[in-house]
Amino acid sequence: MHPEADHATQRQQVIYALVAALIVVAVVLRFWRLGAWNLEATEIFTLRDSLRPRLTNPRPLGYLLNYYLVLPFMPLDEFGLRVLPALCGVLAVVAIYLVSRRLIGTRGALLCSLALTVSELHIYYSQFARYWSLVFLLCTIYPFALYLGIREHNRAALALGVIAGILAALAHPVAVLLLGGPAIWLTARFVRPNTLRRLWSRPGVRWATGAVVLLLVLIAVRFVPLLHHWITMHDRNPGSGQFLYQPTRNGPRQLVYLIAFVESLTVPVVLGAVAGLYVLWRNGDRTLAAYLTSLALFPLVFIVLLSMRTPVSQFYLVPTLPVYYIGVGVFLASL
Repeated sequence: MHPEADHATQRQQVIYALVAALIVVAVVLRFWRLGAWNLEATEIFTLRDSLRPRLTNPRPLGYLLNYYLVLPFMPLDEFGLRVLPALCGVLAVVAIYLVSRRLIGTRGALLCSLALTVSELHIYYSQFARYWSLVFLLCTIYPFALYLGIREHNRAALALGVIAGILAALAHPVAVLLLGGPAIWLTARFVRPNTLRRLWSRPGVRWATGAVVLLLVLIAVRFVPLLHHWITMHDRNPGSGQFLYQPTRNGPRQLVYLIAFVESLTVPVVLGAVAGLYVLWRNGDRTLAAYLTSLALFPLVFIVLLSMRTPVSQFYLVPTLPVYYIGVGVFLASL
């Protein structure tokens, strides 16, 4: 065998071994003592809705999966209700490696996966009997599959992104917010008279525009009533704890919310993600840097502004979290 080919084969085997090791660690950390504590807080609502799932529920996917995939094999007790979140947590480690390898290279992908594997926040989501680890998994796939599908003219990736995006919206409506940032960025970049005339002359662009308009109409029809109902519900029950809705003025309340979000994600992860985006920008992949930044910023700004009207939870920023770990992978790989 040629020495270079032999070296490439050995390198590939090492990469496979490292990924396998990360998966084993992820399984141990997420399944260890999974059913050792009682159901608490909103986990009780998961039990209720999983025993009687309804398509009219604004976030039916997790409950339907519990009912059709978990319940036939085990009772929905303390362990059974947490199996799906833990499994989604392990799959997220694999998904973020596969996605980030296409975006930032193998070294960055391994470091990104390592950061996620040992993330205390992600382990918590994976052992919490709600839908957040499922949302994280799907939001690790769909915005980046859409990006790769458009950038590489890859129809399979584009189809995967559309399907995963629909599933993410069914897991929790807040996943739709990830589309806002790229939409604004693309509009600012391409909506110019000369560019529009040139693009509009292409039949594919006209078909794509029609599809986007139809998608926006469907989003408005489904999610605007959901948002109105959500605000009305929280007006009646402001909540506490995770909602951080103290009787304080706007301004300090939003500052506390942002500080709590950074603290839960940890300061090193946030700083590493910001540094990673800066490295991407400086190294020339400005399109990817701008895309990742738009994914993180729009939901954050939207939720913070919404907190001026109604209580909001830190959980609603879960769809943005994969961006931070990818940013950390870029930063660590550049050291």
